[in-house]
Amino acid sequence: MKRNRAVLWYDKKGTARSDPIKITLSQVVHDLIEIDQQQNNVSEAEGRKRENFRAALASKDERSAYALAASIKANNLTWLPEILPNVPEKARFLGKIGNALEALERNGKFGPKDSTLNIVTSYFAAVDHLHDIHFGKNEGLIEPDEEDPTIPTLAEVKDQFISGFGEQLLPADWTIRKTLKRLRHPLREGKRGRPKKLVPEKRD
Repeated sequence: MKRNRAVLWYDKKGTARSDPIKITLSQVVHDLIEIDQQQNNVSEAEGRKRENFRAALASKDERSAYALAASIKANNLTWLPEILPNVPEKARFLGKIGNALEALERNGKFGPKDSTLNIVTSYFAAVDHLHDIHFGKNEGLIEPDEEDPTIPTLAEVKDQFISGFGEQLLPADWTIRKTLKRLRHPLREGKRGRPKKLVPEKRD
């Protein structure tokens, strides 16, 4: 999904703009969950759970197979004619779709390790938390040259991990960094020392 869009929007001063804007990581995730809700008739909680699972998969093929399996489970076959013609190894890809569908229906073996899924779930919990702080219920729209405030630091991911899974299961810092780097989920460099508690920013 493209992070830059040229649409009518309103800046912080309430001025109408039509020049390019950048979509935050949090907004991209929200959009993907909303698409899943609309096309596959799932709840927001289930859509978020499925997006975390998809984002924890190692390869593009696995992520595509999982998305297609979710659509097939909902009897939505509109994506198949668009994706299958471009797949070089169709038999192998269809096998992955079958494995993904089994995972959706009966908790099959397809998917990431629990430790990887826990890290990714914590990562996107931090992304969502930062969206609430900086944007509240508004869309995550920023200037093209503005730093995305919803990309979390390592410390913020760790806070969410401890909150969700407990400190006893918290992996080493290098494990979290290595996992997120392998899956291409960016981290923002944090300042040294204990992070300050963030207060929600008021927006008109």
